[in-house]
Amino acid sequence: MLRPKAVLFDLDGTLIDTAPEFIEIGHTLRTEAGLPPISSDIIWHSVSHGAVGMVQSAMEIGVDDPELEHWRGRFLALYEEKLGHRSTPYPGLPELVGVLGKAGIPWGVVTNKLARFALPLMDKMGFVPVAGAIVTPDHVTHAKPHPEAVTLACHQLSCDPSETLFVGDHLRDIEAGKAAGAVAVTGGSLDSSFGKGFYVQPTVFAGVTNDMTIAREEIFGPVLSCIRYSTIEEAIAIANDSDYGLSGSVWTTDIDRAAEIAGQVRTGVVAVNSAAILDMASPFGGFKKSGIGRELGPEGFGPFTEIQSVLLPA
Repeated sequence: MLRPKAVLFDLDGTLIDTAPEFIEIGHTLRTEAGLPPISSDIIWHSVSHGAVGMVQSAMEIGVDDPELEHWRGRFLALYEEKLGHRSTPYPGLPELVGVLGKAGIPWGVVTNKLARFALPLMDKMGFVPVAGAIVTPDHVTHAKPHPEAVTLACHQLSCDPSETLFVGDHLRDIEAGKAAGAVAVTGGSLDSSFGKGFYVQPTVFAGVTNDMTIAREEIFGPVLSCIRYSTIEEAIAIANDSDYGLSGSVWTTDIDRAAEIAGQVRTGVVAVNSAAILDMASPFGGFKKSGIGRELGPEGFGPFTEIQSVLLPA
């Protein structure tokens, strides 16, 4: 699928960063219960698991605890009271939605957040154009990971699931998208499967333009931004339209053409059909804001060499 006919987003953790609100509520619940403070990271790691999961983490209680339903109700009441006051769209997402609108690609939201929260929250975020479909558990019989919600959103956008891009941050988003026949682009959050530490899931951004922050800044992590181009000349121009120039790569079956293109890319290292950027026998270093000077290769001996100049009388 080179060009999607529609794009669907999960809400929490994908389209909108709601974690600050949930963390604040978690701390409030502990205060009300007379419990000592807890690390915000503990609550943050459970944001994708819904109200029950966040209450369990914040209150350190199990799923069978008789107080769970009480604190869940209190959690939702506090959330509704100040809905959206600390939530913001993730960087680049309003711009991406704008690009979709200009390209005539409809977009929507499929979420497991109840309608009484999801709909007013979306109104407060001010996306332009507005979502053409917002499907919540109130609109279907089965929530994600069942494909019903994705299928309904595609119907509302007049698009087949097989021609739809679905972006989510949780395994259920991938499962729901695949079950409905959509193409899922996932990632963008921490991978909690390791138990401890901060491991970022491999992340793919589709529909990126070169003026977006995610395209302009160096992201030191497993993040890929996909930018469309029509000609080789346009691709080279996009690659060179950057403040940075440490490394790049060219992928093609035509090695001679690759060498020609590599010579036009303004980076210190250009690999062909490889992501490798180091060859101990070749100099390594960047262009532009990616640094000056070279390490490795014969040129790498320069900084470790003392050169003496002897000036004789004329």
